[in-house]
Amino acid sequence: MGAFGWIEQLARDLRFGARNLRQAPAFAAIAIGSLALGIGGSTAMYSVIHAVILDPFPYRDPDGLLSVTVQGQRGGNGSYYRIDQFLEIAQRNAVFSGVIASTWSDVTWTGAGEPQRLRGNHCTMNTFDVMGVAPLVGRGTSPADAAEGAEAVVVLGYKFWQRQFGGDRSVLGRKLRLNDKIRTVIGVMPPRFMWRGADVYLPDVYRQGQTVGGERWVHLLGRLKPGLTRERALAGLQPMLQPVLEDLARTWPDDFPKPWRIRLQTFGETFPSGIQDALWILFGAVGLLLLIACVNVSNLLLSRGAYRRREMAIRAAMGAGSFRIVRQLLAESLLLALGGGAMGVLLAYAGLRGIVAMVPPNTIPDEAQITLNAPVLGFTLVVSLVVSLLFGLTPALHLAGRDLLTPLKEAGRGVSGGVRQRVMRGALVVAEVALSVVLLVGASLMIRTL
Repeated sequence: MGAFGWIEQLARDLRFGARNLRQAPAFAAIAIGSLALGIGGSTAMYSVIHAVILDPFPYRDPDGLLSVTVQGQRGGNGSYYRIDQFLEIAQRNAVFSGVIASTWSDVTWTGAGEPQRLRGNHCTMNTFDVMGVAPLVGRGTSPADAAEGAEAVVVLGYKFWQRQFGGDRSVLGRKLRLNDKIRTVIGVMPPRFMWRGADVYLPDVYRQGQTVGGERWVHLLGRLKPGLTRERALAGLQPMLQPVLEDLARTWPDDFPKPWRIRLQTFGETFPSGIQDALWILFGAVGLLLLIACVNVSNLLLSRGAYRRREMAIRAAMGAGSFRIVRQLLAESLLLALGGGAMGVLLAYAGLRGIVAMVPPNTIPDEAQITLNAPVLGFTLVVSLVVSLLFGLTPALHLAGRDLLTPLKEAGRGVSGGVRQRVMRGALVVAEVALSVVLLVGASLMIRTL
């Protein structure tokens, strides 16, 4: 049978399953509602995990952006270096395709009404190229901006652009007086570009013996050269950092006695979320809730199966094979799962704002954007397909038995089902109660811990 034949049969099974479910609206509503709670909770938590842990940063290959940390026996530099040390590392660099420096400080904006205090990110000219993100509007820095005598430039953060200028693209070319220095607006960064959470990005040429924004220390970040591993990069950094290590030891002998240790940390390791463990625990909890929903719906299907055993026996007597019956029943389960998935997406959308409001401040990256995007919806679809098998397979196999005489005799006595079915339903009830107790105890302990 070709692919079109399978599609035609699946469509026929789905249409027949939809008619059966329309004839039992109360059962369908309860089953879909139960699944919606489990799938909706899982979808909402996965959207948070995807945004905060799996894909929090919009920068090109964030695992290739490395911070260089020097640790002594009693302390470390946290990837911060004096400007002279940064320039020496950048000059001697042999493992990074680009090295950038940044430091944030308050910036005073004057000349446009009342003075405003902004959050500024003083950065090197190559920052946007190394981070791998192009401006949403305008352009980034170019070599001409670093030439002697070139006018100072500024790139705006998206939120500041929206808040102060209403998203007006004509802001390009405007002159802003920032810390008594006139800078020309050349670009606006995308919404998720939140490096240092800045309102304005102030690219400058760093020089020996100078300060930047009143700061003498800058954070160093380098992009690893293609094909180079962290281990090889670490070995290449050892001799390059030797003068810096000796300088740190001379300046803070108590904090940096030998032996020294150099660490390379990815962007995610340098700026992790403070609630990663809690998010995974919560994800496990909603997964358990989804499992309870599956057990509940499976029990409902078994109970409903008592009314349908005669139907299945007649279909089998007319020549329908076990596989054909199982396929039909799984098609009905698939419709229930897809309905629960669709309603679950609506519940997740409604609950996301509340979840985001409960997240403690400064615990997730500024760049994280919690939303129901394509990967999250794809996760919901996969979950719906999987749970349709979890709750539908056992009842389907139970109803697809080839024992025709027993179902017909039992159907004449009542609809409670045979001994085997009653035992199976009782076992599912016990499992559902046990899972619920585990979920309640675990939730209580986690709330107490948090």
